[in-house]
Amino acid sequence: IEGTYSEYYEYTKDLAPLHSVKEGEIVAAGWHNPDDHSVGYGYAIVTKNTDNTVSIYGHSDDKYHKPVGTKLAKNETFGYVAKPSNGKTTGEHCHYQEKRNGVTIDPGNVRPVINSTITNPYNPPKHYGIDFVPNR
Repeated sequence: IEGTYSEYYEYTKDLAPLHSVKEGEIVAAGWHNPDDHSVGYGYAIVTKNTDNTVSIYGHSDDKYHKPVGTKLAKNETFGYVAKPSNGKTTGEHCHYQEKRNGVTIDPGNVRPVINSTITNPYNPPKHYGIDFVPNR
């Protein structure tokens, strides 16, 4: 799993909620690198979606999220953006990535953090990933 650069922003003490982009189930939640929480996606939550895609929500809060096995409706709140951020970041945000058959695909027009700003709406082909920074 690869991350992308994001700008630094100041935030309030509030955690920004994460919303499921698609209907599915939480199939994994954990540290990208258990030995070093400052690399990669930090703490990521992974969902398997009903359209046979997988969604990855990087830089998530490691304490406040629904457990693995939870079925999610589209737009359901299931966790929060980490504050302070974890993984390889320069500020709090959700790094969203979508895969089909293990290949990263363009996620299209999605919003895992409802009240957010997209900081990098385009990446080179085969490296789609979108950073959503909570608006405060």
